[in-house]
Amino acid sequence: MEKEVCLAKILVLYASIGSGHKKAAEAIVTSLRSEGGVEDVFGIDVLSLMNPLYRNLVPRGYIWLAKYFPSLLGFLYRISDQPFSLLPPVFFLRSLLSRAFSSGFSKFIRDASPDIILCTHFLPMELLTQDLMNELSPLLFVSVTDIIPHAFWVAPGVDRYFVASRESLNRLNELGVQGEKVCVSGIPVHPMFHGEATDRILDRYPENLLNLLVVGGGAGVAPIEKLLVELSKSLYPVSVTVVTGSNRALFRRLFLKRGDFPFPIVVRGYTKKMSQFMEKADLVATKPGGLTTAECLAMGRPMLLFAPIPGQEEDNRDVLEAWGVARSLSNLHEASSLLESLIMDRKIFFSLQERAKERGRSDASSIVCQEVLCSLHKKTRRKEDGRSLSGKISKFGRMAFSKWF
Repeated sequence: MEKEVCLAKILVLYASIGSGHKKAAEAIVTSLRSEGGVEDVFGIDVLSLMNPLYRNLVPRGYIWLAKYFPSLLGFLYRISDQPFSLLPPVFFLRSLLSRAFSSGFSKFIRDASPDIILCTHFLPMELLTQDLMNELSPLLFVSVTDIIPHAFWVAPGVDRYFVASRESLNRLNELGVQGEKVCVSGIPVHPMFHGEATDRILDRYPENLLNLLVVGGGAGVAPIEKLLVELSKSLYPVSVTVVTGSNRALFRRLFLKRGDFPFPIVVRGYTKKMSQFMEKADLVATKPGGLTTAECLAMGRPMLLFAPIPGQEEDNRDVLEAWGVARSLSNLHEASSLLESLIMDRKIFFSLQERAKERGRSDASSIVCQEVLCSLHKKTRRKEDGRSLSGKISKFGRMAFSKWF
């Protein structure tokens, strides 16, 4: 029987500040197309619609602060993590600044005229003015990509929030969001991340070695090299695979130094086969970013957490430790001793592994897809004009300021 095609027009908006927001958007778009039968659904990087100065300054500024002034970044994060009613000037100024650099955004949204807008970053929520929402009347959904939402994720007019856990729900309640607006779906990950992957194309390490996967070097913030030096002090056998992502400089350095380490090490750059690397790993060493940790849990892999960015990654770390799915390093010098303790006490390691499997939500993107379509069907829509969203987006693609998938 042929699958029914949904004629709704859906935009999934993200901001390419880090890779996690785009990954969540891709997972949702994939589910809407494959499971929901939605043809007119696209993921849009809102930074591609912004002034070039803003587009370059914001992501680079965030990485610069995280790398050189993490304490300041953490301070700004905490002081701004308050309900709107307590800090209205801060929210107003941020929104005003963002909109000042986004002249193309409103025109794009008006011409696309979507039935549904789903955001995986809070920036597009700031750009959606009340006049624009009243004019188009789309349903507005938000998928939060950290375990503990910051106050910036809360905005008026949101029909539904999708969050990682009960802890996320409780935090949104504290920020004034009504419980019936929140769905505990998990953080959306690509369907390839599931605990029973069978396409094992990677070479196997000797079975007596613990297989450690190290990720988190793409933005140049994680101290991957220092971590590997500390792991070199371990007295127990271990094999390491490092995925450096888009950080080519780190890839070159580690590739040239791979013979200097006392354990077998494989260095990989950017890859679309991360699920296969995770499947092979016994343990994943990573920064506690929302998407990466969600992918680990979906694969049932326990984690060794290090170097959290102050703010959301510290919150993620605390929750993951409380769940019993991860151990964290207060400093890198603890790396070898903590790894040795996990190797020596297999009972603790297997406990971490079992709890990771219990907490994994490989179906999160499917849940988001089902909830979005259910909400759409409940809402009476005006008759559409027959033009497809893809055609409208293509027009802006020719104007070279729309980046979409």
